[in-house]
Amino acid sequence: DAGDIVAIGAHYNDQAGTTAGQVKVFGFNNGNWEQIGSDILGAFAGDAFGASVSLNSAGDILAVGAPSSDEGGSASGIVSVYRNNAGTWEQIGANIVGAAAVDQFGKALTLNSDGTILAIGGFGNDDAGAEAGHVKIFRNSADSWVQVGNTILGSAAGDEFGKALSINDAGNIVAIGASKNDAISENAGQVRIFRNESDVWTQLGNSMESLAVDDNLGNAVSISGDGMFVAVGVLNSNSPGSNTGQIRLYAYQSDNWQLYSTPLNGEANNDYFGYSVALNQNGSVVAGGAFGNDGIGNAAGHVRVYNTCLIDQTSPVPSLSTLPDLINQCAIESLVEPQATDACSGSVTVSHNATLPISQEGTNTITWTFDDGHGNTTTQTQNAIITHNPSTIVCPTDQVFNLTEGQNYYTSIGSELEPSVALDCGIDVVLNNFNNQTGLMGEHIPVGTTTIVWTVTDSYGYDMSCTFDVTVNIFVGIEPIDNNEMMIYPNPNNGLMRIESSYVNIKDVKIYRPDATTVFEQSYNGASSVQIDLSTQIHEGFYFVEIIDLKGNSKTLKFIKE
Repeated sequence: DAGDIVAIGAHYNDQAGTTAGQVKVFGFNNGNWEQIGSDILGAFAGDAFGASVSLNSAGDILAVGAPSSDEGGSASGIVSVYRNNAGTWEQIGANIVGAAAVDQFGKALTLNSDGTILAIGGFGNDDAGAEAGHVKIFRNSADSWVQVGNTILGSAAGDEFGKALSINDAGNIVAIGASKNDAISENAGQVRIFRNESDVWTQLGNSMESLAVDDNLGNAVSISGDGMFVAVGVLNSNSPGSNTGQIRLYAYQSDNWQLYSTPLNGEANNDYFGYSVALNQNGSVVAGGAFGNDGIGNAAGHVRVYNTCLIDQTSPVPSLSTLPDLINQCAIESLVEPQATDACSGSVTVSHNATLPISQEGTNTITWTFDDGHGNTTTQTQNAIITHNPSTIVCPTDQVFNLTEGQNYYTSIGSELEPSVALDCGIDVVLNNFNNQTGLMGEHIPVGTTTIVWTVTDSYGYDMSCTFDVTVNIFVGIEPIDNNEMMIYPNPNNGLMRIESSYVNIKDVKIYRPDATTVFEQSYNGASSVQIDLSTQIHEGFYFVEIIDLKGNSKTLKFIKE
């Protein structure tokens, strides 16, 4: 995975015989590529040993294909696997041999991450039809290569299924190309993905296919470490020009393989871009070869590498690791969006869960969400702290109003009975309990004592109240002395008084204040004169005396206690 070990095949090398083939392995050390171990050579002339190579992630297990080997029949092909033992490449187990002549078994092969699972293609195999092709997967069991599950067969004759292979890190998902498949159009090509389910290789999702004749989709494939992304070469694609070539990027979503971006196209006619493809472990970088590109000379070729934000698996990164607290009195009316960057230099949409204005006193938590539009999100929280000093309300002092003769209530004037208010977070409403309105001007205040309560409610739901009393005294005159009726004397008095009548026999006497509170009550059984001493029991003010005679007739007199 570090990219510091590389295996290079030279299948035309004649060191061990004409086109016997050769493989060399190099490691990057102190700025130089140094060979690891000795050359690994083909066994016989014509083997084409090194036509395919694959290293595990650690770079210490190497699989080599010799598709022209005759060990199992003419051009049946073989695969050999080696382990680096202290700088010496030692073969693991026996050669894995193609099943029949012209299978060209080993033309494509791929090791999983730890080098214990090996997929091998025999694109010339005829089991499902002439050159339909097949793929076998093997597991290293005590240094013997044992087939895992069923052989995976091409769909139809001529498919050349297995000419391109790529296996995921775990070795349980394999991508297989059949660049001459005719399912859609002649030689349009096809890629299928298989997953090991209890040692049965079962197709995963839909087949990936091209529409145009001779596109040869699937000439090269590369799968991500988790097996959920795949890059596919379309060697002879004519978009945008003749044989420019193309790479298509697919992701496994909702049980299907779906294009995750617009295709990556070759630059010019006859570039054959996508002849080779390589996807990194997490699918974020793809490299594509174009052997026919003329950029620096006729068919000199080139390689282009893309950061595949098209296959973006990285969440946005907030610009600030911690967002500052927002502190305000009463409310926060608006928010300033924090920023985040996208690993793919794309746009990031920012949203939050707050309802504005934020007015709840104390600490409120805002959750910001950053979305890169590719299914990756990051959240970040921020505190919104609201402080609040309740509004103040001050009522008038207790008020006393004395009515004039003939008045039965007091009429409020202007704002004399209204409070003064000091605001904190803005007033929603100021109401009183007398009329449930915002003012008392013109209201009729009855005789007696009325308690007025004013309440201010600010814009954010906080209440403050104040109260005061309004006392309205009815007019009290001096009762004239009438020889023919009852009289009180002296009037005014100090609470010691006499009630007399020339013609009426007094049965009951009741004395009460203007607010109807009784302060004295007594029966006298028909007396014509009674003396009452309330000098220590009542306070200065106006009082009413109700007198009832033996016939039930009543008369109310008034007096003042000084």
